[in-house]
Amino acid sequence: MTDRKNRWKRVLAFAAAAVLLALVLYLLLAFYKTPYSLTHSFLRNGWRSFLKKEKKKLAVSLAAAAAAAAAGLLLTMAAGREKSGKVSRILILTALLASGCCFGYEMIRYRSFRDDPALTERVRSAIEQNDILHAAGRIEGADGTVYDYTDSKEALANCLKNGKKVLEIDFKDTTDGVLICAHRWNMLTDPEGNSPEEAISFDEAMKCKVAGQFTLMTAADVAEQMKADEDLYIITDMKMSFGQGLRMLREYVKGMQDRVIVQIYSASAYDTARDLGYRNVIFTLFRQTKDDEKLMRQMRALSERAPLVGFTIEEERVRTTQLAQTALELGVPVYSHTVNSKTLADTLREIGVTAFYTDCVGEMDP
Repeated sequence: MTDRKNRWKRVLAFAAAAVLLALVLYLLLAFYKTPYSLTHSFLRNGWRSFLKKEKKKLAVSLAAAAAAAAAGLLLTMAAGREKSGKVSRILILTALLASGCCFGYEMIRYRSFRDDPALTERVRSAIEQNDILHAAGRIEGADGTVYDYTDSKEALANCLKNGKKVLEIDFKDTTDGVLICAHRWNMLTDPEGNSPEEAISFDEAMKCKVAGQFTLMTAADVAEQMKADEDLYIITDMKMSFGQGLRMLREYVKGMQDRVIVQIYSASAYDTARDLGYRNVIFTLFRQTKDDEKLMRQMRALSERAPLVGFTIEEERVRTTQLAQTALELGVPVYSHTVNSKTLADTLREIGVTAFYTDCVGEMDP
């Protein structure tokens, strides 16, 4: 009878340990999913600002941790005085180890997340002075036809010839894993005049012309031009797996990532970009919910994490919602797309828009 009783006590003690460990892990996961990491808040703001700004979140976290610890210790008491002390020590050491690992990882991440106000202002200034050439801007063909969305070598050269140094580039990956610049696969034309409807290999892509006459550009070409021109900034538009695209691009732009501006299309993508070493981020809202109140909450939460380069908002939503006003209240510039009319640009500037995504390499249309 005594052996059976002790066996049940050991089972109960083991179950209590498992429950507490699960709670600790749950709290750690919940900690990482919060919109604003408490560790980053403490490191960025100092303890006075931290306590003032995060007191509610901190109180909830401490209460949850205390409740988990109390529940685990109370349960282990069922194992008897001898067992409870040993199990309690194991649980406490486990919690301390987990917390230490958590904090150490956060410290490592913080080094890549740390603010650089001078960099942010430098990038914002470049955008304001240049606007943003959408898909490397319009380019005129040999027959006089004007083409948009080419992302071609000729379009890039045309931008630089006209003194434009901030370009949005579309990126896709070929079937054999090479990063090229293309808005859609069917914009490529092979020597027989056929256009692919889905991804093709790099060798096949290099045999194609963009819109039948322009030279396909690759990520390697973009990187080479960035090395040659230190004032050139690239804004990404990933037409593929977001994280995979950024990892592939990183291999080409080593040492130049501070001149790459990553467009994210969801708040959750922010961590992906920053963990990969990209410090310049634009939050583009056109793929986001039409629930403006929810979106404004996301904007506020994200802008607190680290300085965003800007928010990109469709011109219609700039005029008809409070999204632009929210961004300006947060001290974050507003960019709008796609704007090719000077009249429309002037109207949006009055609302507070700083710069525009445009197809016009020269003067905008009236």
